[in-house]
Amino acid sequence: FKWNEVDNKINKWYKNLCNIRKSITAFIDGEVSNLYANKGLISYTRKDSSSEVLVIVNADSSSHTVEFDGRLINLIDGNAYDNFIEINGEFCGIFVNID
Repeated sequence: FKWNEVDNKINKWYKNLCNIRKSITAFIDGEVSNLYANKGLISYTRKDSSSEVLVIVNADSSSHTVEFDGRLINLIDGNAYDNFIEINGEFCGIFVNID
């Protein structure tokens, strides 16, 4: 491995994920509730006494619509969604409620 040729895009991606994990206590000791797992789409929540997150991963190339109540923001890219999100293939999102 050539350490002086680090892929900055991947490095930034993992730094962002680490910062999200450190900033939300539910990722440290929160209870996991599996919501859905089928055809490459996986969703679950992590919740503790002070925070709750929804994690959605689409591991295949198909698109899916995920419905929910309220307004969520994706901590990975900053996009906000009202009541549903159309998830394209190979997608990962970490959402918090912003209502």
